[in-house]
Amino acid sequence: MKKLEKLLASESFVNYVHRRNQADITWWEQWIKENPQHEELVERATLVVYSLRFNPGVLDERVTAEQWYKLQARIRKEAYAVNNTTNSGRKQFYRFAAACMGLLALVGAYYLFWYNPKIIYETGIAQKATLKLPDDSEVTLNRNSAIQFLKSWEKDTVRQVWLQGEAYFKVNREKGADGGYKRFEVHTDQLIIDVVGTAFSVNTFGGDYVSLESGRVDLRLKGMDDVYTLFPGQMAKVNDAGHIEMSELKVGPHISWVDGKITLNDNSLGEVITFIEHSYGLTVHCDEKDLLGRKLSGQMRIDNLDDLLAVLEKVLDLVIVKDHGNVKIFAIK
Repeated sequence: MKKLEKLLASESFVNYVHRRNQADITWWEQWIKENPQHEELVERATLVVYSLRFNPGVLDERVTAEQWYKLQARIRKEAYAVNNTTNSGRKQFYRFAAACMGLLALVGAYYLFWYNPKIIYETGIAQKATLKLPDDSEVTLNRNSAIQFLKSWEKDTVRQVWLQGEAYFKVNREKGADGGYKRFEVHTDQLIIDVVGTAFSVNTFGGDYVSLESGRVDLRLKGMDDVYTLFPGQMAKVNDAGHIEMSELKVGPHISWVDGKITLNDNSLGEVITFIEHSYGLTVHCDEKDLLGRKLSGQMRIDNLDDLLAVLEKVLDLVIVKDHGNVKIFAIK
């Protein structure tokens, strides 16, 4: 019975009850079919899981305790209602009540001590956001970006986040149980970025790249062993061939968006167009390919798209036409 209760208290069973993981749903439907003698207990366990009525984003000890006491009260009430039943009936009920309470205890313990929900935060086209991570490190998400991380890092030897889009990190140094500093990893589709305590920017728009402001960053391609080390003032980018390119530089253009401006250091119009498309959710058309290589240096505000386009027009002698979600760029003839 203990083995069965532990199985019913697993995350897999909770996923089956809430119909949120097809693999778990399929596995449990087959298990129930092959074990019809446990069908009643499974139905009761399903009610127990539903009785928790938790929201993974806000679950805490107080909520779980409240649900625990509510179920205890319900069981006591049912026990009183059947007090005049036969002795065998009472024994059967109490056996079930004990199993049910034991199951809830396992489920409650799982959510209190083992369940660690993943937090997901996304920004819209016209939105930036600064978040505190579980270790009080800080991350600023650029427009149209998303980050995921576990709610608690207390027992983890490695602090991990998963990023889509662009973000600027200020990572705190944090010591682990062994006295050493815990690693901090940023996962993108192409890279694993490993730091201890530092400030850096990661961008996954148009090829993953990392720009380092302070500290040190080690990074590698997923599935590869070769490690590349970045020092302040350097950038690493995954090129079209899938290799990491290192360069000195241009940290400014990739980090300064945090302050509401973009600082260009001999960047091409093509790079600026990529920035505009991902930051503002626009499609930019420039049929005259020679324009894409024109270089820009200086600082521009990016809070207002119209102002940004007006500056580009003036500096590069362009005609820029904005029509709803499209932007067209022409040279002045």
